[in-house]
Amino acid sequence: MTGGFRAEARQVARRLRLPAHARCSQCGQEAELVYRRRPLLCADCHASARGRSVIEAQHPLGIANDPATIPLRASAHRYFTARQHGWNQDTLKNPRGCRRLRDAAALLALADINAFLVDRIALPKARELERRHAGGCGHA
Repeated sequence: MTGGFRAEARQVARRLRLPAHARCSQCGQEAELVYRRRPLLCADCHASARGRSVIEAQHPLGIANDPATIPLRASAHRYFTARQHGWNQDTLKNPRGCRRLRDAAALLALADINAFLVDRIALPKARELERRHAGGCGHA
């Protein structure tokens, strides 16, 4: 079983634990919900409710490839960590510090950033525009 398949299986299992069209009870976000929490909260609101910072440190290339971190909101951190679980484990863990695997991690991180932009910005905006169009375009 490949890492990508396992990551997708985890995402599907998480979605199945939640009601269809579930949203955070505080901010309305649909993504990165903490499924063991009632009322439902996204990772950001969950961290805030627990008195924790909503900003977390993410290792974009995986800590084994680069110790550098970037600050991300908890929900975004959760998104990128889940994506990293889909990487080849040799690349993510890179036990020998192989430069090729570090370069592969950099490319995978770039792909993950693109996926985030599509998943969190482009697709939701496209769906919103389609919903608005359902009432009529308003001009020819």
